[in-house]
Amino acid sequence: MSFKRLSLLVFVIAIASGLGACTTVVLEKTPLAAIPAPTIPLAPMKPVATLQPTTFGALPGWEIDDLREAWPAFLASCDVLGKKPEWTKACNIARGVNGSDTKAVRNFFEDMFVPNTVFNSDGSDTGTVTGYYEPLLRGSRRRGGPYQTPLYEAPDDLLTIDMSSLYPDLKNMRLRGRLVGKKVIPYFSRAELEQSGALAGKELLWVDDPIDAFFLQVQGSGRVRLADSPDIVRVAYADQNGYPYKSIGHYLVDKGEMTLDQASAQSIKASQRTRTISNVTEPWQAFVYKCAHSFFLILSCKRTVEHSALVLHAFSQCRFVRPIDGFLDHHDSRQGHGGNRCRCGQCLLE
Repeated sequence: MSFKRLSLLVFVIAIASGLGACTTVVLEKTPLAAIPAPTIPLAPMKPVATLQPTTFGALPGWEIDDLREAWPAFLASCDVLGKKPEWTKACNIARGVNGSDTKAVRNFFEDMFVPNTVFNSDGSDTGTVTGYYEPLLRGSRRRGGPYQTPLYEAPDDLLTIDMSSLYPDLKNMRLRGRLVGKKVIPYFSRAELEQSGALAGKELLWVDDPIDAFFLQVQGSGRVRLADSPDIVRVAYADQNGYPYKSIGHYLVDKGEMTLDQASAQSIKASQRTRTISNVTEPWQAFVYKCAHSFFLILSCKRTVEHSALVLHAFSQCRFVRPIDGFLDHHDSRQGHGGNRCRCGQCLLE
């Protein structure tokens, strides 16, 4: 910074000399105070996790887990990851492994990967990680008996408007609406959709629990075990009606229904089922009607649970791990709209 300070002093002296030549004002020879170097505030450093190699023997349950259940998902991920140089060797070898042989699968992972213990910046080894799962609901292709709650596909009149090419500030923002005459107006709210019958004919499946159906919309994707066939249907997020996401947990805490430490998905479901049995649906129903309404599409229909565990190609679309050439690691590789973390269903379909 000394060079910049010297240049600034020379510049000030040059201005003073120029003023003296153009006016009759006599400049007193006063010493110039040193000009401090500008200080640039540094952004606070985010806590950084560190990795320490360990052994597979140190992983709880490693020797007894049935690793065959993970094999279909790993092979599906290799369809994309195998194109990356650091993954080519592992994926090529994987294609020659007998996936029905637990020992062979275990040996593959032990030969090709190195597990790491994750430590926080303070040296502790406990914390929270982002995970993903597909909830399993009970349903039917036809309405009847306990199956009274529909999962809908996207309606034909739902418009998605992308203005980013004209207004760059709107990049990553997609407006939803419907056309009335020559005007685009907001799409129907959840309350309007559920009370007006506007989605009649758009039912994909019928499930037996409205609370599970609501949480499926929050989650973004899941599986439905059909009662009228041996099939398990995988459904994924297709679109929504354009209304912002709202947290049911925060809403119930604000209403005094529960404390923040009680606001887990399990406790929320349990409390609302109790209210439903007692025919006391407030404030749940009031909240639900203000929420976004998600629509779905059917991804696949499988006869076995193992094949339904592909989790939307999570390795290749939303998260990845690095093989033995680097270290075992995973992180979100994409960001959702507005800077939010994307759900895998959205990652796959957008």
